[in-house]
Amino acid sequence: MNFNIDYFFSVFPQILPYLPVTLFIAIVSILFATAFGLAIALLRNPKIIIIDSIFALFISLFRGIPSVVLLFIIYYGSPQIFPILKHIGATVEYAVYV
Repeated sequence: MNFNIDYFFSVFPQILPYLPVTLFIAIVSILFATAFGLAIALLRNPKIIIIDSIFALFISLFRGIPSVVLLFIIYYGSPQIFPILKHIGATVEYAVYV
């Protein structure tokens, strides 16, 4: 499987209109993931065992689930309970690694 530069330049104009939306989603996800990860790191206090254990479980759980599975669960499963959570898949996935 080789990279065909001619094919790339032939389809690039079709991809170009969707690039701003993709970059916007990526940047917003990274910003929210950084804020969420920082909040978890600051709230995780080893002196309070209960809170530390809850955050450790959260981090271990979300790091252990494959990214594609987590995105499917959040995108298709969470709107059944909380419709607003449909679009936060990347944020949750990246937050546990910050």
